[in-house]
Amino acid sequence: MPIPQALNIIPFTEHLETIKMLYMADITFKTLWDDYCTSKVNSEKFKWKLLEDMRSELEYEELSMDLEKEILEVSEREQRRIGHDLHDSLCQHLTGTALAGQVLGEKLAGKSLPEAADANKIVGLIEDGITLARNLARGIYPVEMGPQGLMAAFEELANNITNISRITCIFECDSPVLVRDAAVATHLYRIAQEAISNAIRHGKAKRIGITLWERGGVATLTVEDDGAGLPETWQKGQGLGTRIMAQRAAMIGATFVLEPNPTGGTLVRCSFPMVSDPAMTKEPALK
Repeated sequence: MPIPQALNIIPFTEHLETIKMLYMADITFKTLWDDYCTSKVNSEKFKWKLLEDMRSELEYEELSMDLEKEILEVSEREQRRIGHDLHDSLCQHLTGTALAGQVLGEKLAGKSLPEAADANKIVGLIEDGITLARNLARGIYPVEMGPQGLMAAFEELANNITNISRITCIFECDSPVLVRDAAVATHLYRIAQEAISNAIRHGKAKRIGITLWERGGVATLTVEDDGAGLPETWQKGQGLGTRIMAQRAAMIGATFVLEPNPTGGTLVRCSFPMVSDPAMTKEPALK
């Protein structure tokens, strides 16, 4: 496809992929393109057709990005709500039930009834349910409020990956990086979570490193692994997970880079400006 021949009449060289997509999807555009390249159509006619199609395509891309952003925001709000409901409602209800069961067990034991042992077993099962509910709540809304919440969440994430997946996952943060904005911290956590998931599922990594540091008012999060690395066609198209990571980074004013790791495997890097006094989201911590 002789796309470069037309670049001298349009100021949109950075949208070459969009042009290629139009060529494949729009038969009218394809015909005009081919006619232009064989000098069978006036360049102005071709130019205006190209500009019109590209304008529509770019508007569609912008609308899609806005929708993706809105979906992410709604999803995060719902996850926070569900996490808080689990923690504040279900866990509290189960705690009260366990206390009632404990009182019942003591009364039965006071009367030397054998059912006291059964009551104690029930209390133990309820306490197991409380632990499961709290873990579920933490999984849905993993970053606790407070400047150090993100570092604690990364440390716990690395430990969980190591214990569950038998993969060495290490979190390194030489000096405290205090992320005071709860929304920023949550997006960064989700980016790292997705990068780790990709490293395990697609890269078959054996070692994963999470690093967080700050320099000159800019903080950087990196997730690198020693897995199989990116496929040869990784620059031609991005999967849904990668697009969501990039969208999360854009929502917090961060840069997002996905590239082959120089030492092998894959490197994900997200750099974001530190805010000195942000408006913190007032939400209770999940304990």
